[in-house]
Amino acid sequence: MSPHSKSLPLQNVWSVNLLEQEFLREGLRTFVQTFIQYEINALIEAAPHERSHTRRTYRNGYRRRTWSTTVGTVTIEIPKLRKGSYYPSFLDSLRDSESDFLEALHRMNRDGVSNQTLVNLLSQTGLPQPTPSQLAEIAEEFHNLLDRFRRRSLHLAGSNRPVAAIATTLLDSALPEEFTRSRSMLVIDDNVNALLDALPLLQRLRRAHENQRDAIAA
Repeated sequence: MSPHSKSLPLQNVWSVNLLEQEFLREGLRTFVQTFIQYEINALIEAAPHERSHTRRTYRNGYRRRTWSTTVGTVTIEIPKLRKGSYYPSFLDSLRDSESDFLEALHRMNRDGVSNQTLVNLLSQTGLPQPTPSQLAEIAEEFHNLLDRFRRRSLHLAGSNRPVAAIATTLLDSALPEEFTRSRSMLVIDDNVNALLDALPLLQRLRRAHENQRDAIAA
């Protein structure tokens, strides 16, 4: 259980645990769908809606498959093609790789998106080394995933509790610049322990923001 969840009301403690499980499940789905997109782009030599004189065929809907994992059932969408067929080359080995994907998601949630981790997982599934632009696109999917769940976590942490407002200037070292510009006050629990619990999360948000900026610049 997260240390921060110890100070939450009982119903919110349960919600935090469910949110963590949902993050892992959605993270697994994002890994698979992102890698499928990466592989099929190379197969047909074109991204979705891209005009290319080398394009071999077009996508034509999806067929769904389920993957039973330790964090729940994940639904995977496999693209169908107008000509020929496609089946992810790594799909049958996912069960053996689940623990590696989950470990990567735990590290990602703690430290932010690592390009090297994404490259290692691509290599582990037998997919070719991505170009810098392809890697940036893959990393962007996980930056978006982290952003969605961290916003929900912050909202949950502040819901149904007595609050007091403090100036975000006290937390400038832990917050992305865009956040401090957009809000002059941060609402938190009036128990000082809540602030101490929140600081590591805010620092991870800043690191994730910096990693995203570096990935886009690469």
